[in-house]
Amino acid sequence: MGVAVQGVFIANLSTGGTTNSEITYAAYGGIGLAMATTKNPAVAVTLAILIGQTFGLIFYNARMALYSYWNTKATDAARRVDYKGIVWNHLFGPQITTFLFRALPTFLVIFLGKGLINTLLNNIPAMATHIIQVLGGVLPALGIALLMAIVIKNKAQLIFFLAGFVLLAFSKMSMIEIVFIAILVAYIYFIATKNGSNSSKGESANANSSDNATVNTDDEYEDDDLF
Repeated sequence: MGVAVQGVFIANLSTGGTTNSEITYAAYGGIGLAMATTKNPAVAVTLAILIGQTFGLIFYNARMALYSYWNTKATDAARRVDYKGIVWNHLFGPQITTFLFRALPTFLVIFLGKGLINTLLNNIPAMATHIIQVLGGVLPALGIALLMAIVIKNKAQLIFFLAGFVLLAFSKMSMIEIVFIAILVAYIYFIATKNGSNSSKGESANANSSDNATVNTDDEYEDDDLF
């Protein structure tokens, strides 16, 4: 279940302090609820997205607002040279806020939501449960695809991804064995591309020097009256 949830949020980026989902609530809340109820990875993914993008964002924004309060108090204490105030507002106050807005809501979601989730899963139609499982199985693939769109800069690199997928699916090799093979291939690819770039730079530098040597006729056409 943890791998499935990680696959969904593996390409989650927080740009400039903004976030589209709070992965802490998604991980602890979604996986915890799924472990306490169905133990189904697809349900864990669905619950993680629901919790992370609703309650998670609400508590995240509230926590960030309170952090600004502690920051202001710490700045005032620094101006007064109040060491106790600096320590309290910099270390203890924000940590207490984090506990109240992360640990406590997650505990309540799992403790109080267990019965609700069991009731919903037992009463909804089988078709709805099947749809949840299908969508929950597709979402990790979507997260990995988003990560590939960020990491892969050259389409030719997709060959390495497809080769790893084929090895894992058909060769009955373990993930650890494939990781070691991937490290070796990546190192060979890095050395090859590095040597290729250095040789191309050397050729271009030689070409530029030869051009300068043959076409450098500035002294012949320089007019003293114009400069």
